[in-house]
Amino acid sequence: MLLFRSRAPLRLPPHSIKTFFTTTPPLKNDVSSTSILDHYSNGTLPNSYTSNFLTLLESDGLDLTTLKTSSLQKFDQFHVGGYKSSSLVFSKLNLKPGHTVLDVGSGLGGPARQMALEVEGVNVVGVDLFKSYVELSSVFNVVLSNEVHDEATGRTTMKNVVPPKFLHGDCQELGRYFSAGSFDGAYMIYVGMNIPSLNKLSEQLGLVLKEKGRVSVFDVVRGGEGEVTYPLPFASREEECFMRDEDTYVEAWKPSFKLIEQTDETPFAIHALSNAIKAARKENSDPGLVRIMGENFEVKIENLKKGFEEGQMKCVSHVYEKV
Repeated sequence: MLLFRSRAPLRLPPHSIKTFFTTTPPLKNDVSSTSILDHYSNGTLPNSYTSNFLTLLESDGLDLTTLKTSSLQKFDQFHVGGYKSSSLVFSKLNLKPGHTVLDVGSGLGGPARQMALEVEGVNVVGVDLFKSYVELSSVFNVVLSNEVHDEATGRTTMKNVVPPKFLHGDCQELGRYFSAGSFDGAYMIYVGMNIPSLNKLSEQLGLVLKEKGRVSVFDVVRGGEGEVTYPLPFASREEECFMRDEDTYVEAWKPSFKLIEQTDETPFAIHALSNAIKAARKENSDPGLVRIMGENFEVKIENLKKGFEEGQMKCVSHVYEKV
């Protein structure tokens, strides 16, 4: 199976990324980051995760030479609500052609590619701690050329689609990779629970965003009393989860940002998870989520839904503006 096809080199806005070494600066292997990586690798050795994942997709019948974004969305948007949640997040950023946007914790790159297609002329740069996700994100960018160019007719359905760029790095150290004022906006989708220091992240975002730059967040916070049941999609056990209550979450963004919009999205999340569970239980259901979250993925999403329903967790949408 042909996984790659030749395509134009990725374009990035000038001066947004610091001069790199051969690769990005080495990451600090602290206990928290190691625990997070163990969760997302599902027990696969990091050096073999990318090749194993692509082999499994091939066995599932997916051909990247003809694949469209709608097929990838079954697993490259592994957050509650999928592409609908991503569209909601994007709508809060007031984006224009030529803007440069940072995807904090970009995963497999689904939201970044969606933004490239939905918001014409926007440059998206994603950063993720899991190197294999960064590698796969770049591979999956081929679907953008499949989406916008019809080889049969030679027609392009959308002009000025800029493929996202993905970097391996720690979102708590953005200043190591980007110059001050590089980005017009940023977004973060189901990532805060994996960030040990949200204060440090907000400080770094305040550095790399332009004046009055916005950060649109779709995240999970602690709710009322009661124990959270693990495993969850974003943590196998409590020791690798950094969920905060909403007041603590908001406070962590000060003094670099002010909160300008706050919405409880828990009812939406419960509905979306109910649909996801029904779909997973269907015979011949899509194997994408199994590939991402492991064989116990149903348990993970059922525990998340239970936590929302019983109030131990909340799904929230926030918008912050740099001050």
